[in-house]
Amino acid sequence: MAIVKLEKMQLIGLKSNLAAVINFLSKQGCSEIRENTELAAALEAHKQENQAGHVVPESHAFKEAFIKQINNLALPQTQKVDVFDLPADNYAAFLTECTQRIEFLDKQIALSGVVKPVKSPMFKLRDEVDKEVYLSMRTRQEELLQSAKDFAELYMQKEQLQLTLNKENGLAEQLKPFRNLHVSQRQEAERREAEHFAFLLGSLRNREHFLDLQPQLDNLSTPCVYEELELAEPQEQVVLLLAVEKDGLPELEKLLSAFAFKALPTLNLLVPHAGVDLGQTYQETLQTAEKLTAQINALMQQLRDLTVHTQDWRILADFYRVQQERLQALCKLSSSEKIFVLEAFVPSKLKADLYNELEANYCVTCNDCAIGEDEKVPVMLSNCRQIRPYESVIEEFSMPDYHNDIDPTWILAPCYAFFFGAMLSDIGYGLIFFIAAMYLLLKNKVEGNARRFMWIFAGGGFFAILWGLAFGSFFGDLPSAITNGAFTLKPLFADPFKEPMIVMGSSVVLGMAHIACGMLLNMYKLCRNGDPRAAFTEIAPWFFIFGGIGVSVAGISWGKWMSLIAVCVIVFLSKKNSKNPIVQLITGILKLYDITGFVGDILSYTRITALVLSTSVIAMVVNMFAKMIGFGFPNIIVTLLILLLGHTMNIALSGLSAYVHTTRLHYVEFFGRFYDGGGDLFRPLSIHTKYTREKQVTKSLVERLRCAVSKN
Repeated sequence: MAIVKLEKMQLIGLKSNLAAVINFLSKQGCSEIRENTELAAALEAHKQENQAGHVVPESHAFKEAFIKQINNLALPQTQKVDVFDLPADNYAAFLTECTQRIEFLDKQIALSGVVKPVKSPMFKLRDEVDKEVYLSMRTRQEELLQSAKDFAELYMQKEQLQLTLNKENGLAEQLKPFRNLHVSQRQEAERREAEHFAFLLGSLRNREHFLDLQPQLDNLSTPCVYEELELAEPQEQVVLLLAVEKDGLPELEKLLSAFAFKALPTLNLLVPHAGVDLGQTYQETLQTAEKLTAQINALMQQLRDLTVHTQDWRILADFYRVQQERLQALCKLSSSEKIFVLEAFVPSKLKADLYNELEANYCVTCNDCAIGEDEKVPVMLSNCRQIRPYESVIEEFSMPDYHNDIDPTWILAPCYAFFFGAMLSDIGYGLIFFIAAMYLLLKNKVEGNARRFMWIFAGGGFFAILWGLAFGSFFGDLPSAITNGAFTLKPLFADPFKEPMIVMGSSVVLGMAHIACGMLLNMYKLCRNGDPRAAFTEIAPWFFIFGGIGVSVAGISWGKWMSLIAVCVIVFLSKKNSKNPIVQLITGILKLYDITGFVGDILSYTRITALVLSTSVIAMVVNMFAKMIGFGFPNIIVTLLILLLGHTMNIALSGLSAYVHTTRLHYVEFFGRFYDGGGDLFRPLSIHTKYTREKQVTKSLVERLRCAVSKN
């Protein structure tokens, strides 16, 4: 239950072994590769001298080199591979190409779910895939990528047709009220005259608008003629055909826009000698929409046929993900024409086994490397299986500082579950949390962060049951409501409504104990880091100050002297940063101002009481409504519905509040007493996939280390 000690490894080997070494380190999951910028710059300068005038390969050559690199990284049996012809082994370009392929495949996988929806559970598990299936991607990657490209092209065609179809459907919807409108064809003499005029066809919202528009049409500077057209189907709208000399068209359009004149979905400038038959246009629009629908259905069938490759696309995407992480590692190492140099942080307990396996199987040599004074060391936590899920709470906040901090997981785990349960504080709600979490863990076998949070909720639910017994709460006062007061669950500790001060006092006492625990951890940390003076002159006296205050309140006279001596220790003996005695005295006095922080932090724990009362009040209100309706038939149907919806809402709100406020108490009040944070999470080169996982035959070194810790 501590921060794992890490050491820095330097690995030097032949470049022909590089792919196999990266593959091996990836499967062991115990080395975080770091970049040595100075060495990389020196080797890069040497390579540029030797490769002066080298021509950058064309895209076809790059593509072949990419596939070759991916295949070499994926093949675990590879011992030696040919050195690439690309200048400086362009791993950054390979990484970009790999990332683009992953993004492309992810998009097609998501679209395949739209084309052919498949019902999936809330927490979808990764499919287990044999090792041979992963390796088969080496030869199938181009074929599967082509099928994904075909799918993407067909889907794009379908989307374009869908846009056109939506446009045609919108046009048909606009034409539908005017489908019986017909403006007859003009005579030849009128046709010649029409070349000097502009015609507009459209509608006004109602007849009142038309009556207001008429006088203004007659007063235009350019003469305008208009005609109201009659429709077969009565409409509130007024349809007008207007004609004006082309020079007066801008003035007419400006006037019409003021009256919300809506041009019909045909040409705004009509040529009247051709006639207007909106019914024919409407039918043509419907026919076009039918043809487009048929084409879309045909494309959808082709797309559904291609979804048979979805599972293969998932495997290929994960195959590329594994190689992407390995390429990222390759971008960090240094290399010359024939050798490579790799630097990585590894756990001290695994270093010997890792060195032995590397040197026994590959042409490499492993050496210890000194860690720089200013170099930031990543942090890896090692805890037993029962409390390991609570590491996620620390990761969400900040990892501990490698050199100064301690691992707080062992004390965080029981305190977090305890306070979560205290804020939920109901037997029924706790049972739901516990049973639901255990069902997902044991039956659905959720994994990843979801699995860790399920363990946290299971622990919180367990303590909520205990707190529910202490406060006598089972879905609020549901037993009393159902039995009309004949049976009431007796609290083992206190009734929050009848004895709220006891609950609040208990919350304050719990807060004081929690903060005191953080102060003790701070004293331990200071002593471990070689600063016992600060521990015993700045932290320890506060225990005597508050203890003395408590003793004085109890009526014992010497309590005030104990507090006074502790104050003097803080003022005169605490560690100072100045040699000036006046500055030292002022600094010591200012340290006493920390008492306001202690009081504020302790009062923050009264939120436990607030959440206990709010959870109970909402539950009681729900039960009261149910009791008012009654439990007889047929009222019981409505009653059960109220109970179900009401308590579901209360569980959701109370559970969210318990999670948020428990986290806050630890991040602010608890961690603020001893925790520095600011560390970086240890992120070893490993195998991370999204859709699938390989069936493992042998455990990695990290897994063996975790198993050993769990047994201890």
